[in-house]
Amino acid sequence: MSTSQRVLRNATLLATQTISSVVISVLVNGYIAKKLGPSDYGKFVFGFSFATIFSIFSDLGLYGWGVREIARHREKTAEILGDIVAIRTVLSLLVFGVICFAVNALRLPESTRLVVYIGSASVVLLGCQFANTWIVFEAHESARFEGTSNLICRFLVGALSIMAVYHGFGFIQVSLIYMLGYGTEAIYCFIILKRHFVLPRFHISFKKYVYEIKAALPFAFLSLFTIVYYEIDKNMLAFIKGDTSVGLYNAATTIVYKCAIISGALAIAILPPMINDFKVSAEKLGDNVSHMIPLLLMLGIPISIVGTVFAPDIIHLIYRSSDYSASVLTLQILIWMVPFEFLSHILRFSLIAADKQIAATFISGITVFINICLNVVFITRFDFNGAALATVVAEATSVMLLLAYFTINVVRIQVNIKIVAVITAGILTGICTYFLRRVVNLWSFPVGASFYLIQILLFRILSKDDLKVLISAFRSES
Repeated sequence: MSTSQRVLRNATLLATQTISSVVISVLVNGYIAKKLGPSDYGKFVFGFSFATIFSIFSDLGLYGWGVREIARHREKTAEILGDIVAIRTVLSLLVFGVICFAVNALRLPESTRLVVYIGSASVVLLGCQFANTWIVFEAHESARFEGTSNLICRFLVGALSIMAVYHGFGFIQVSLIYMLGYGTEAIYCFIILKRHFVLPRFHISFKKYVYEIKAALPFAFLSLFTIVYYEIDKNMLAFIKGDTSVGLYNAATTIVYKCAIISGALAIAILPPMINDFKVSAEKLGDNVSHMIPLLLMLGIPISIVGTVFAPDIIHLIYRSSDYSASVLTLQILIWMVPFEFLSHILRFSLIAADKQIAATFISGITVFINICLNVVFITRFDFNGAALATVVAEATSVMLLLAYFTINVVRIQVNIKIVAVITAGILTGICTYFLRRVVNLWSFPVGASFYLIQILLFRILSKDDLKVLISAFRSES
């Protein structure tokens, strides 16, 4: 099995595992948003978003650095993990203290401050602990454990959250339930680590810790830019337009970001084998990236088509409230970031595999700067729809910059006929589905899907080997 096929198989396993957690998360968020209303839901979202931005300082790039180092030196897993746990635990405690000071200095309303405290305890303190185990799962190409932990957490949080809001509890109680979910996930991941891998081994050495932090700094900036990129729009909306705009915007982003879980699965699956590819040659890495691009577009484009054509039905199905009808256009705009995100993920991780993480970080920084500038202009003029437009434009710019740098400085990526075929199939399917929906409404979905699959087979976008890999992924995990 080639590297690209192994990546495809591992990503399929993880994506299949996590799709269930995505469905649960989207439906639960919809129910919570309906019961809380846009304003209180916006406060809940802001609390966890604010904490997420600060969480980068509890990591300082050690996550990405740890995955790469353990993938290269698996025999040193216990030692590397021990160093990461020690450093990140101290950092997370310091960051939690800084967040508490910051929210008091900003003089936010008392209820908002309380949500930020809870969100910070969840994301920074508890999230740090189970994320440490994920480093080992990903480096050993066993990310299915990560998917399982997510599923358990989402199911627990979903069930308890629905019960809470059904009985009239507010966003503070829901925040506490999310903290419980983070704690449960940390315990589960520790049990898996103990049974299937190794526990961290601690050898305290401040000199070694300083060296490792320095080595991880490029990953730190990359993580910082990534988190800021996904969270800054919500925070800017909160300060420029208010909590209601955040709630309406998040009604769309929850759906879009959850749809993008497949790109996350691919990114997790890609790094260790791509590192080994680059050890052989840059050409081998380039060949596998070229092979993956049409497959990613094949997945991303239909998601965007469905989100655009059926946006009114999706928003109504999930939120079942006229309060969120304004989010329909937001979803139709934002959904087009998905295919771009699929490509930017694989290109960014391929640069890391090629020891070009500084370049990947620099490009991410440019993208964040563009996103912030566009948000300032578009939010002021178009409110939360402007934030959606800014995200799509920034993501498209990121893909172009990453592709150009990879082609010039690593190896040329071949633009093959399959890419053209996928885009053509997407355009034809989009036109077909749009006009069919006006005639037969939801029946246009299965018709459009069938039409798209027929084109995929006719254009031979998926090879016989690819199909065998996909089938084997469902049959066995060994």
